Amino acid sequence: MAEADRTPGDGENDSADTASFQQFMDERETATTDDGRTFRLLSLLVGIVVLVIAIYLLLL
Repeated sequence: MAEADRTPGDGENDSADTASFQQFMDERETATTDDGRTFRLLSLLVGIVVLVIAIYLLLL
């Protein structure tokens, strides 16, 4: 019955919970940063390709 009354963050092992949560947030931030950079590079590449095609069509 004691296990059913126990709630997360009740003081038992809080430091480990906080450390694992911080690690999760750090990994998430790194992944988000990498995804954002990849998305920006892909957007830039697509923009350049569209611009080159538009210039080519104008010169025809």
